Amino acid sequence: MRPDQAINLNPIADFLHAPVAIDVAGASPSNRPLLTRGLGCRVLDEGRQLCVFVSQPRSKALLDTLQIGSRIAAVFCLPSTEQAIQIKGLITDIRPLTAAEQETLSACQHGFAAAIACLGYSAEFSANYRYAADCVSLIITPHDIYEQTPGPLAGSRLSRPVS
Repeated sequence: MRPDQAINLNPIADFLHAPVAIDVAGASPSNRPLLTRGLGCRVLDEGRQLCVFVSQPRSKALLDTLQIGSRIAAVFCLPSTEQAIQIKGLITDIRPLTAAEQETLSACQHGFAAAIACLGYSAEFSANYRYAADCVSLIITPHDIYEQTPGPLAGSRLSRPVS
């Protein structure tokens, strides 16, 4: 993937900023899958980058393998409908959260807690799910988007790089 193959996330930014569950995956040097939970996200750089927040203690195995240029995938799922998309891309930075990102993380956590409370999940479950100690921002340059909603279109490519 080249930098000029990046796609624009603006058409799906509202979905990404909804109270979605986020799973982030990479691979070890021996191609063993590594997975962690994303705690929130925001679209950056006019849609050309995505920032996903993860807890360092809960993401240690994945974070220990990631470096600039590592391939990464993240699935975003709306719990109320199971509508889901997958974004694949490259890591362009891993850094501490900015003050604005800390506020975004808090808003994402509260929004997600409210969304799953409507589905019958307890506050205790939500607090554990949203555990957000010592978070970092994974900055991703997206290259592909796939439909992941269960059904006949699951796995279909939704985007092609803008050239």
